[in-house]
Amino acid sequence: MHTRALSLAIAATASLLILVACTGSDGGSPERADRDSTPATTSLPATEDGERGEAEAPPTPQDANPPTRADGDADETSTAIELGPLEAMPQEPDSGPGEGRGFVAGLDTSFRSVDLADVHFDLFNGSTVSLADAPVDVILALRDLIPPLDASRALLPADVRERVGEVAYIRHENATFLQPANIVLGYVADDGQAYAYSLGILNSHEIVNETLGGRAVVITYCPLCASGVVYDRVVGGEVLTFGNTSALYQNDLVMLNRQTGSYWFQVGGEAVVGPLTGARLPPLPSTLAPFGDWVADHPDTLVLSTDTGFTDRRYDGGSFTDTAQFVDQGFFGFPIDQEIVDDSRLSSGELVLALNTGESAVAYPLNTLGDAALNTTFAGQEIVLFSSAAGLTGNAFDRRLNGERLTFRVEGGAYRDDQTNSIWTLSGLASGGPLAGSQLSQIPSRTAFWFSIRAAFPEVTVAGLDEADGA
Repeated sequence: MHTRALSLAIAATASLLILVACTGSDGGSPERADRDSTPATTSLPATEDGERGEAEAPPTPQDANPPTRADGDADETSTAIELGPLEAMPQEPDSGPGEGRGFVAGLDTSFRSVDLADVHFDLFNGSTVSLADAPVDVILALRDLIPPLDASRALLPADVRERVGEVAYIRHENATFLQPANIVLGYVADDGQAYAYSLGILNSHEIVNETLGGRAVVITYCPLCASGVVYDRVVGGEVLTFGNTSALYQNDLVMLNRQTGSYWFQVGGEAVVGPLTGARLPPLPSTLAPFGDWVADHPDTLVLSTDTGFTDRRYDGGSFTDTAQFVDQGFFGFPIDQEIVDDSRLSSGELVLALNTGESAVAYPLNTLGDAALNTTFAGQEIVLFSSAAGLTGNAFDRRLNGERLTFRVEGGAYRDDQTNSIWTLSGLASGGPLAGSQLSQIPSRTAFWFSIRAAFPEVTVAGLDEADGA
């Protein structure tokens, strides 16, 4: 069974062994060398006969910005590529390793916004190999090794279908594998139906392709940065289907869309390699919240079932607490730019709620906010942030309701508006008072570790620390 948690544990154990080995004989702390604090990239492990090892085969289920073309010259750009109609990537001959390798495993890497050497494939044995150096057979063997789930699995080609899991839902009262405190990624479809996706399942699959309420969506989660985001998966009028590369960029999941093979940086929802480079997926309102709280606000919730078609997966409730401790100790698991690590405005594993429009982004530290109703503005829009210290979760909403601007406060453990004293839930639903039954309009946001938001949005400001709109 392949999961990021296992990879992180292996990497952390290796780092601890190195730390112990470097400790002086007197038992004191080792001196810190002048080096990057990120893990070194290693090549594929050699077998006993000196050949590169092969990735283990995956388990089988039971039954738009113009891209830049990098041709070895950083100043050379191509004509903008129109998005759609999208077709499968043409089968060009694969080229050898290096930054200018061109076509590899069906992907035109000459279109990219990041260095190929910065995209690292997880070999699930404590080592990595970069996209610049990875052999084609390894890239293909690693594809969907962490198997995504797909509601349209039956329509996928047979060679893809065998690596992809099934999607089914159960009523929340039948989700006995979940406890009230377990964190879920909650989403309300356009038709009003609520859904909950357990982190325990998302830890093992990371990607769920779905169509809910008539909208094609992809539910995504990277366990290494606690980033749960739901995206609209329509780009240029075409519906994309996503798989898992088993690679990471800045210690975050890299997805690929099956139509063009383009690689996507999960936290930012941005294509970084391939013909769709520069395109972004529109984020949709979603919430990382304790299961009990989500169900209380959405009593008709349907829960993603553990019946995914895989028998080798153990789905627990899921939590990101342990991962945050690893990250705060410098154990990222995979390479990350030093300037991201060195941004000390927040600790790397601090959970933040991030809002963005274009390249502008603001991060709100949830631990600092605690139980709060923060009336503020973002991108010229008057908003309110509801946050909860109990689950380190939060949501952002438009403060306007029926043409009236509301202001909010926390009183007696409840969110209340100053105008009517109505009581509101973390999900923006008025549960009592004159406005009972009213729903605030939720603003798309991301909840993730600080380092990943900093990686996705380099110019991000931190509310309460930086002078900026939304702070």
